[in-house]
Amino acid sequence: MSTRFAPTMTQRLQAALAAKPRRVLVIGAGFIGSEVASVCRQLGLEVTVAERAAAPLAGALGGVVGAIAAEIQRAHGVDLRLGVSVQALEGDSNGHVRRVRLSDGTTLEVDVVLASLGSLRNIEWLEGAGLAAGFWGVACDAGCRAFDVHGVVTDNWIHLPVPRERDDAAYFAPLRGLKRASGTELYLGLVHFTDGLAGARRRLAATASAVTDFGIATECGLGRRPPATIADLFRLHAAIATT
Repeated sequence: MSTRFAPTMTQRLQAALAAKPRRVLVIGAGFIGSEVASVCRQLGLEVTVAERAAAPLAGALGGVVGAIAAEIQRAHGVDLRLGVSVQALEGDSNGHVRRVRLSDGTTLEVDVVLASLGSLRNIEWLEGAGLAAGFWGVACDAGCRAFDVHGVVTDNWIHLPVPRERDDAAYFAPLRGLKRASGTELYLGLVHFTDGLAGARRRLAATASAVTDFGIATECGLGRRPPATIADLFRLHAAIATT
């Protein structure tokens, strides 16, 4: 498993883990925190994860899936502390962290601390789209349907993610005979920045026996791409749409 940070952060974290610390403390058990904990265990490092919620990933995936994630993490040797927060970090005379005091009264000897407390949603590109988007992302209901700025569910489109390697007709076969409500549009996530027009054309060709009336999209939207690549993604969209 790999971690996704800015290059400088990645290099510093890699160097810190390569130094074989006695224990790593990860503050926050969201996606990044859980990912780092997994990397630590793969490297044979002792790691403690401190999470204020009752389960890891609870904010994104809910308590049921979070409880399963907790079992998996502990089964792989992660010291997962739930319902606790960090009270203090203590360092040595050289300014290096050495100990942490948690709200449950325990003190741990640690050499590396990573604060994984959330992410900034890339919603600037949605400005003017009429969606209820803000600091926390796009507001959705339990069925993952987005709300507009008036609190009304927008459900006139369907998006199907298409993994990069799925250029086979079998993946698209369930779409054959798909019944859509009047005005509902279908979008297929055929575009991947990593394999460009050639890859998108392979996936497009695989749709022919199942569906013909659809729009072109990326697999997981634009928010995960660096801003500098968005213009090239749009050019890929245009190129494949005119194929």
